[in-house]
Amino acid sequence: MDEKQRALKAIQKKLVGKELSYKEIYAIMDEIAHDRLGDILTTYFAASGYAKGFSHDEIYFLTKAMIETGEKLKFEGIVADKHSIGGLPGSRCTMIIVPIIATAGFTIPKSSSRAITTPAGTADCMEVLASVTFDEEQIYEIVKKTNGCIVWGGSFNIAPADDEIIKVEEVLLFESYDKILISIMAKKIAFGSNHVVIDIPFGKTTKVKNLTDAKLLKSKFDRIAAYGSPAKATTALNYFGIDNSVIEYTIEDNNLKVGKIIPGVNIPIKNKDYCFENLPNVIIVLAWNFFEDIKRNNKELIDCGVIFMSIKELQNGTINI
Repeated sequence: MDEKQRALKAIQKKLVGKELSYKEIYAIMDEIAHDRLGDILTTYFAASGYAKGFSHDEIYFLTKAMIETGEKLKFEGIVADKHSIGGLPGSRCTMIIVPIIATAGFTIPKSSSRAITTPAGTADCMEVLASVTFDEEQIYEIVKKTNGCIVWGGSFNIAPADDEIIKVEEVLLFESYDKILISIMAKKIAFGSNHVVIDIPFGKTTKVKNLTDAKLLKSKFDRIAAYGSPAKATTALNYFGIDNSVIEYTIEDNNLKVGKIIPGVNIPIKNKDYCFENLPNVIIVLAWNFFEDIKRNNKELIDCGVIFMSIKELQNGTINI
């Protein structure tokens, strides 16, 4: 089966609500990135994601495939970025923040979008003052001189599938929350960023209309797992009302518990291999009396950027879930 045929079958599969594999998603992104799918089929795919949503795995696969089917930038050290979900009239804080961060000595190659569902994006506004269309070599040169830049993310081949999908979304004036997350992270990672602040304004004129939706979107940027499943943690989780909508799964070294759930909160118990395949941002250690040992024995997860926290910090008020 060639890539075009695989992409078509994958779109059909998603339209009826089935989950896609990485190979299927890569085929779709590759066809879109190389302009082989066409606007009609691209619209069908965008609509399928809006109607049915994407799973955690699909969001990861889409982000990865968007990055892999385009070019990537690489910078040394801390590479900062900031993104606003947008829709707030008159808010052009990016054009103030980027020079401040660059002056402070941090690298901040800011990729900005043009308008999608609003009259003007940051790139459109910046273009009133200066050009925002540069190739890869020019971006490296600007960042070398100034520590930062504000450029249009579609000015060269960075996550090209995203730009093609945005074109069909612009006509329809919609973009799903899952797609917002995928679009942001694909562009930021492809631009070499490793420290990103996400601003989610909400209100009548913004993309996100209310606090409930803002919290929902925020939760999509956080992938939280746990470590351990002791009886005392069951009491704590039930007391705090922390269930599987907050903690996706818990890792357990005891194979006799793997495959079961934590009672009352329905958090599935998985082995460590599953964790590497479904990497979280944060792991809350439920077996808090072994916190230091667990951290010490999981250096490879820490090296992957996973943050370990103890559930005791919930009581201290230092974790806000």
